[in-house]
Amino acid sequence: MKPAAQLNVVLKVNQAKETSAGRYLQECQQQCLHAEQQLQQLFKFQADYQQQATGPHVNIQQLQMMSNFLSQLGQAIEQQQQQLVAVTRQWQQAQQQWQQAHQETRKVEQLQARLAASEQVRLTRREQRLLDEWVMVHQSRQH
Repeated sequence: MKPAAQLNVVLKVNQAKETSAGRYLQECQQQCLHAEQQLQQLFKFQADYQQQATGPHVNIQQLQMMSNFLSQLGQAIEQQQQQLVAVTRQWQQAQQQWQQAHQETRKVEQLQARLAASEQVRLTRREQRLLDEWVMVHQSRQH
C-alpha cells in the first residue's frame, strides 16, 4: 500500500472528529441564540411590567404585587444572564475544539498530498531510469 493511501484511515478518523465537533459547535451556537432570546424576552417582560406599575389605576396592593413580581423577574434575568455566560463559554470552547479538529484534518490532507507527490516523483524517476536503460540496451545492440 502506498504511503499516501496508508493515511486514509487516519484522515477518515480526523474527518469524523471534525464533523462531530462541527455538530457540537452548531448545538452550542443554537443554545447561545436561545439563551439570548430568552434574556431579551425577560427584559421586555420587565419593561412592560414596570410600565404597568407606573400606570394611573394601580392601587397599593397591586403595586406591592407588581414590585414582588419585578423582584422575581430581576432574579430570573440574573440567572438567565449567568446561563448566557455559561453557554457562551461552552460555545467558545466548542469553537476551539472544532478549529483544532479542522487543523488536524488539514495537516493529514497536506501530508497525504506531499506523500502522493513524492510517490509520483519517485515513479516518474523510476520510469525514466527504466526508459534510459531500455534505450541503452537497444543502442548497444545496434552497434
